[in-house]
Amino acid sequence: MKQGKKPGKAAIVLIVVLAVLLALLAAGWIVYSRTVSKLNYQQRDAVSAVSSETPPPLVDETASEEQRRQAEEINSQLAENLRDPGNADESGAQVTNILLIGVDNDNLPGLDELGNADGLVILSINKTTRQVVMTSLMRDIYVSVPNQFNTKLTLSYHYGGVPMLIDTIEANFGVPIDNYALVNYIDVVNIVDAFGGVEIDLREDEIYAMEGKIANVNVLMGLDPSANAISQSQAGRITLNGVQTAAYLRVRMAGHGDYERTERARRVLGQLVEKARGMNAAELSEMADVVLPCITTDLTEGQILSLLVNAPQYMKYEMVSSRIPIEGSSYGADMNGYYLIVDYEVNREYLYNSIYNGVH
Repeated sequence: MKQGKKPGKAAIVLIVVLAVLLALLAAGWIVYSRTVSKLNYQQRDAVSAVSSETPPPLVDETASEEQRRQAEEINSQLAENLRDPGNADESGAQVTNILLIGVDNDNLPGLDELGNADGLVILSINKTTRQVVMTSLMRDIYVSVPNQFNTKLTLSYHYGGVPMLIDTIEANFGVPIDNYALVNYIDVVNIVDAFGGVEIDLREDEIYAMEGKIANVNVLMGLDPSANAISQSQAGRITLNGVQTAAYLRVRMAGHGDYERTERARRVLGQLVEKARGMNAAELSEMADVVLPCITTDLTEGQILSLLVNAPQYMKYEMVSSRIPIEGSSYGADMNGYYLIVDYEVNREYLYNSIYNGVH
């Protein structure tokens, strides 16, 4: 069975780490001690989901001679990229990179079941430029898993859990990942509802694409499939609840495909952070009680406390959104499945410069 081709399945990370930390700070040390224990702590090297399957090759026995030649060239370029160690991080004190992972999995509670990492955002806190940079990594990027095989970025989690995913990102893109935080996309429902929903400008084609996905999320939540419906006549700015937002973030067949889907992810994440900035202590404390149990992370209590102390300052930082691959630096290859082939030299340089802007 080929993995990573489940139609319409899109996971997204809605882990508002900074907002949660601000909530804890606002509520005080007692609330911090009470709520931080609700996080699901899991060390980076603890593999929680490993598949016995092997990934499909770029081409199979039905491929044409031209496809075989193209695959050989693509794999050769990928091997060359992996030999480049990239830019060493000499600025750990100034930049912290937290990988936010959204796992696509309909098996509740989901975190211990196989799934794909369809929502990937590197959240970089740059103290020099006073910026929080959110960089989306597209799921279909063709990558090399160190000492293993070549596959889609989303599937590196499917085949080896968090350790394989992080190793793959570091090896292919040349930037270190300091910590990670992970949620199942279905947790989006409770997280967004805890924030009172998000306001989104919806187009008619997006509403049309959301119809079936809303019904699917309803079923997973034990609701009537017809609940939470949105009419195309409601196109425009509308407040989405948790179910509707989960469906919105799974839309792929509207607008510019996966490229636009990553924009939807950053749009929702940015709104949640902005809403957190306007909440009072009681509201933030209540929100933290809902959000924290949804998160699996390797952030220790000491690291969380360190972030906690600086939360008021971080919440004032400029929010910057970007995406890998950047415009004009990739192409789609319809081989034994769909793959996104990127120019790694260009994207590595862009990623490093955007994250470490002003540090060197």
